[in-house]
Amino acid sequence: MKRDSTSGGPEDPLLTQRLREGLAIAETLARRMFHKLGGLIAVDELLDAAQPALLDAVRSYDPERAPFGPWVVMKLKWAMLEEARKIGRKRRAAARATACAALEILAEADEAEAGRAAGPTTEAEDQAALSSFLAQRAAAMAVGLVSVPDTDRHGTDEDNPEERLAREELRRALRSAVEVLPDRQRALVERHYFAGENFDAIAVDLGVSKSWASRLHAQAMGSLAVSLRQLL
Repeated sequence: MKRDSTSGGPEDPLLTQRLREGLAIAETLARRMFHKLGGLIAVDELLDAAQPALLDAVRSYDPERAPFGPWVVMKLKWAMLEEARKIGRKRRAAARATACAALEILAEADEAEAGRAAGPTTEAEDQAALSSFLAQRAAAMAVGLVSVPDTDRHGTDEDNPEERLAREELRRALRSAVEVLPDRQRALVERHYFAGENFDAIAVDLGVSKSWASRLHAQAMGSLAVSLRQLL
């Protein structure tokens, strides 16, 4: 990673150090994302997508807001997932990236909930919470995997007629379930998954914080999980 030639002055030692740390994080994260995406996007492609995000993360980093490592991971992870979703020639990679992003959004909602004070719970409450946790993730994976159109498969195993039929049936069931969600939940799901809009931008447009949008997303996934059990 070269120094910023637009600065006109000597390289900032702290900036250089953070760039080196960030590049090491990017390489590790790219290899991890490569496996998450089933090897459908090359590590080099993921690293290329991460470089602009890394520079932006380093330049905008505020030590008072968050530790450097988690801050960079968050920025790079979303950049890599967004790049995978844009690669139309690899529909399976785009679908897996969308599904991974859905799980990341749920994870952020979980972290926000974990930060709230909670009293002791019963075994029945713990089991109900675990059931809800698993159902939300199953729904998120389903939405992510079928929201990307079946185009440009180029002879992959997705040309199997039975698989296409099952995917189309799931897609119709999801569309029906999404249509009856509360307005903001429906808008969030339709715009993010089926229209491909940025999650953060949708939150701003809806007039809610990202953390609140994450909670709306989790609620939507919970509702979709219930609906899918009834529709399928």
